[in-house]
Amino acid sequence: MRWGEHQGKQRFKCKSCLLAYQDGLDGHTQLIRVSDEKHHKEIKEDPDNLIRLGVHLESITADGLKSILKVIKRSLPDVNVQRMLIHIQRMCLLWLTRYPEHASGQELRSLVLVLLKIKTQNNKLFWIRELNNQKVVDDTGISKGQLYEKGFKKFISKMMKVQIKTVP
Repeated sequence: MRWGEHQGKQRFKCKSCLLAYQDGLDGHTQLIRVSDEKHHKEIKEDPDNLIRLGVHLESITADGLKSILKVIKRSLPDVNVQRMLIHIQRMCLLWLTRYPEHASGQELRSLVLVLLKIKTQNNKLFWIRELNNQKVVDDTGISKGQLYEKGFKKFISKMMKVQIKTVP
């Protein structure tokens, strides 16, 4: 592991990757692998080995790296793939500026910041309802809910598919 400079800010750069495979029902770890980088061969090999051992894979949660998602889709096309909430939040915050000027951008940013507080299925449904219930009409005459729904339709449909399971 090493530290690097990125645009004047300290940024942590990690050369290793931890892959943890957990049972979604009881939270028990099935397999842990530490890799020197995100190797596609290892990512493909691990789920295949778990299936050979009789483990039923229902879903895979990943960081959303396109190359990893491609490997998963090729080797396990029937398994649900979802992204970690932290990575969804980071991507949304990249799309939004740090200090949005428009009121709808400010409101959307505040909703994105709440993403990590989603811990249960009810939290998820409440968050989606809050996103869809933006009835305030802005200066263009379009309700915020319509704008969000149009711009984030794919994102909302993915959020509806996310299965949130609490670990005891």
